[in-house]
Amino acid sequence: MWKSLFTAVSKAPVLQTTDILNQQLRTTFILRRKTPPLLHKQGRKPKTLRSRHYIYELVKDTDVEKQADIDVILTSYVEGLGNAGDKVSVRPTFAYNKLLLPGLAVYASPENVEKYSNLTNDSEKIRYSSKNAFYHNKHLCALCGALHLGL
Repeated sequence: MWKSLFTAVSKAPVLQTTDILNQQLRTTFILRRKTPPLLHKQGRKPKTLRSRHYIYELVKDTDVEKQADIDVILTSYVEGLGNAGDKVSVRPTFAYNKLLLPGLAVYASPENVEKYSNLTNDSEKIRYSSKNAFYHNKHLCALCGALHLGL
């Protein structure tokens, strides 16, 4: 009984750590050996490396490197950026967290540029902050016109 229980528990996905160890990390360090190993003759076994061959110096740390802005195409109106169909260049973290995940934008690939080119024609329409802003604006214009006629 214990043997069958142990085999069932050991096959559970929670206890298997091989998937965790094979995950790719987003940190990349570019290193260079301080002392390069010597070449070996063709057909012969290479010599074992000494401890001085395992000393590296850091060439580039990509964690602190500034990432380039990315171009996205807005699929709907975004306050402070633009209307639907506009191609904007923003920081990668802002684009991913605030635009791409909520579905407010797509990457500016050649296919997406063609697909969303018709949205730029619709962007000429006036965008209001709320549904009733048009009616408030219309009534305010009528009141202003009445005041001008009264003076």
